[in-house]
Amino acid sequence: MKGVGLLGLFTIVMAACGGQQALEQRSFDDDQIFSPRDALQMYLVLTNEPTAMEAPSDVEDMWRAVRGELTAFSFVSKHVSQIRVPADYRVDVELDFASLPHPKLSAKRLRPILRGLPTVEREKGQRAILAVSFRSRSQTLPQGNHIRLVGAAVLRAAERYDGVVVDLLARRAFTAAAWRRELNRRSLHEGQTRLAKRRASNGSILLVSRGHIKYGAPDLVLGPVTAEEVSKARLFFRAAQRAILQGNPKPGEEISVSGQTMPLLNCGTRGFDGRCVRLTFQRDWP
Repeated sequence: MKGVGLLGLFTIVMAACGGQQALEQRSFDDDQIFSPRDALQMYLVLTNEPTAMEAPSDVEDMWRAVRGELTAFSFVSKHVSQIRVPADYRVDVELDFASLPHPKLSAKRLRPILRGLPTVEREKGQRAILAVSFRSRSQTLPQGNHIRLVGAAVLRAAERYDGVVVDLLARRAFTAAAWRRELNRRSLHEGQTRLAKRRASNGSILLVSRGHIKYGAPDLVLGPVTAEEVSKARLFFRAAQRAILQGNPKPGEEISVSGQTMPLLNCGTRGFDGRCVRLTFQRDWP
């Protein structure tokens, strides 16, 4: 069985669009992330091709997609050319491989993520023999374009090797066609973050976010709340989400949500990189 092993670290320097300047600061409501910050992306491509992405030519082909040099990937350069990118902007992609089934990629862990796929694609993911892991640290860009750049690398592999895309941070799966549609959105926020519910044994509910780490901000845990409080808690959560994405505070610091100040607590559970904060639901929130 092929184990998890580091293939290498590949770096690309994006061409400047408008010179080396600080990125313009906009609000999350304007589909922008405030100022550049360090972000993490983690994806899997599940495939039945046992040697996917192992040849140097495969890697160079991947970078051609990221640079928008392939006709089918011209949307990448189109979107990136519409924003100001610092002249020294870099995208790093680290590739790992794991034969399936694998202890770190167990069916039990993947099954809930694959559940939302169409039947044929879900079965394709479940029967896959290889997982290609894409891990990338870069800085955020307006309209989620840092996700578009790394996502192009993932898309190239998924289309070339008839694979299924798994976003490990948002815990969501995509067909290759759906991932292409996602990357062609004007702004990527809607499909890149997710709000989920967890029900405790006593019936209380936790609201948790997934995908904030891709925007350089910690994921959130809110609760416990009762079933009757969920609707109001969702509104509170969205307001807190905007504050988190705009300010990027850390545990022990405070945020202001609609004029109310509250502390951020350690969430008690670790995410993929440990970035998670906990909020206490303010029942008297407007």
